[in-house]
Amino acid sequence: MPARRDRRSRFSAELTVLIVDDEETPRSVTRRMIRALGYQAQIAHDGREALRYLQQHPGEVRLLLTDMVMPYMDGGELAERARDLHPHLPIVLMSANPVGEIAELIAAYPELPFITKPFTTEKLSQVLTPLLGGSARARGRRANERVPYRDRTRQPG
Repeated sequence: MPARRDRRSRFSAELTVLIVDDEETPRSVTRRMIRALGYQAQIAHDGREALRYLQQHPGEVRLLLTDMVMPYMDGGELAERARDLHPHLPIVLMSANPVGEIAELIAAYPELPFITKPFTTEKLSQVLTPLLGGSARARGRRANERVPYRDRTRQPG
């Protein structure tokens, strides 16, 4: 049984997005969208929980999608601390109302993509796909086309 769990773990490491949002509805809707795009989704309720997850599962998360306004630490601080742990981890910031202080906070991280909530699955895909190298569903289709390795090397006739 452990071997099977390890295989699943390595597979999901390629596809996992960590969603960090303190509000249940946006968190669950975003999780469904991520799964609809063919990625695995893990959730954290705040920045501290997200950092714990990143520390306990090194290399599993391929992208961090975080709300900007949360208790204990904002999304900007989480992004900085996550980058300390994983310097090349893609991070996307999100917020429902990017005005005033929130807009200033977002502006402090010009290198990080930002998406305004609520967003559609299509908009989320437009933001994530360049960072993850194509949708998981598309990669899966291409991978399935390459599976018959022997067929490619067989000589006709």
